[in-house]
Amino acid sequence: MAVFVIEDLQGTCEVVMFPKKLEAFGDKLVEDKVLFVKGTVDCKRENPNILCDELIDIEDVCDKLATKVRIYLRHDDITKESVSRISEICTTHRGKSPLQISYVSEKGHRIMAVADSKYCVRADMDFHKKLQKLVGTDKVRYIGQ
Repeated sequence: MAVFVIEDLQGTCEVVMFPKKLEAFGDKLVEDKVLFVKGTVDCKRENPNILCDELIDIEDVCDKLATKVRIYLRHDDITKESVSRISEICTTHRGKSPLQISYVSEKGHRIMAVADSKYCVRADMDFHKKLQKLVGTDKVRYIGQ
């Protein structure tokens, strides 16, 4: 069993890791390493803590937790080249996360579409950087579990 403290910009929190989880994820426990802790908040004590289910490297968080990737586009974002490039990025990053497109027409109508399953993506950091560079940082969202 391990007990350790995590820290972010809001403060600190104690994390409890039971033996089976420690065996599975203990190699990720390195001082000052940036990790995502997936678990359950335990409020039975005076100070709440987290009962750890999984430690995820920060580079793998989007891929592990994103169940859908949504791209927000307006009518003036759509060109033959941009559609081709989005398609290329998706096909080179095949994975399990469905791709959704939220489109706003010239008249302001919002249309939500789910891309064909061949465009399911692996939402890793490389995918994220390429897509944000193409469509803009504020136009890509990950919808989690």
